[in-house]
Amino acid sequence: MKSLIKGENMKKLMLITIILSNQIFAVENFLGVKYNASTQKNEIYTINQETGASTMVMDFAFPSGYWQPGASFLDSYNGNLFLKDSNGTYMKFNPKNNELTTLANVDSDFQTVFQTPWTGKDLIYKNAAEETQVGDANNGITISNSSSDTEIKDSDGKTIIKTTSSGETHIGENSLVTVERNGVQELYATDASGNKIDINVTNGSDLLINGKSLSAGIASTIAMSHIDIADEGFSFGVGAGSFSEKERLAIGVGYGGVFDDKYSFKFKATASDNVYGAGLTIKY
Repeated sequence: MKSLIKGENMKKLMLITIILSNQIFAVENFLGVKYNASTQKNEIYTINQETGASTMVMDFAFPSGYWQPGASFLDSYNGNLFLKDSNGTYMKFNPKNNELTTLANVDSDFQTVFQTPWTGKDLIYKNAAEETQVGDANNGITISNSSSDTEIKDSDGKTIIKTTSSGETHIGENSLVTVERNGVQELYATDASGNKIDINVTNGSDLLINGKSLSAGIASTIAMSHIDIADEGFSFGVGAGSFSEKERLAIGVGYGGVFDDKYSFKFKATASDNVYGAGLTIKY
């Protein structure tokens, strides 16, 4: 038998509290639906489980003015609340974004509709090592959390990512490690045994500093170093440099001379792309 509730005729405050699973809301929250006789609308509330305090999320009216609390249900897997109107439609409330949508009619011959059971217990579980297993043991991942480390490993037991009690984050079995120390973010690499190893930026990638290519900067420095200045008078020079497939040209100007008949000097200024340099040499 259908249970119909006419909103207009409901003089008493009616509260239907639906407990959401811990995966959807924090454990201290319920969802509740009640009728407001003044506005002649139903209202959806969040209810603090510990204090009982409620906060209205939204109000709305059922299309027919009736609804069926006994045929309404919570989809605990997807986190949606389904409220059944007496005309056979369901109002779907999404507590993540507080949106309410109307779904297509359900055959009225059904006395009630149930959520399809979730088989997630076989997807996430505790394995023999008391680690959280996600997916099949042969192709899933494990998550372990000890007093010192939190680690995610693949099905072969190799580290995907790990954080340590010292604040280090390790990425991969042969780890790229980053940690903040004394206001500076450090980056280095280790092998599977924890020994420090070099970092090689390769396969066409370039290391940038403030958006500038480090390889190009080294090539520019090499080009600038090949410019020589004459011992006396003004001179102009051009240099070329190459590093890690980056090639750069540099230009330089300078002036050389002698003073007090015993001191010689050279002044040189060079430039290549965004790299600049200047120097003064005195010889005596």
